[in-house]
Amino acid sequence: MQLKNPFVVSSSGLTDNIKKIIELEEYGAAAVVLKSLFVEQIRFEAGGMIDSAG
Repeated sequence: MQLKNPFVVSSSGLTDNIKKIIELEEYGAAAVVLKSLFVEQIRFEAGGMIDSAG
């Protein structure tokens, strides 16, 4: 992956919403690292742990 510069913002409070990410780009960030999202977290937040077996 080629970036326009080496300025990469790690996952943090600076990358927790789209408005901040857009501002980071405007200030020169070439890339951002976002929080990982796991399928278990999605299921939990969707209303409890759903049995993946069916």
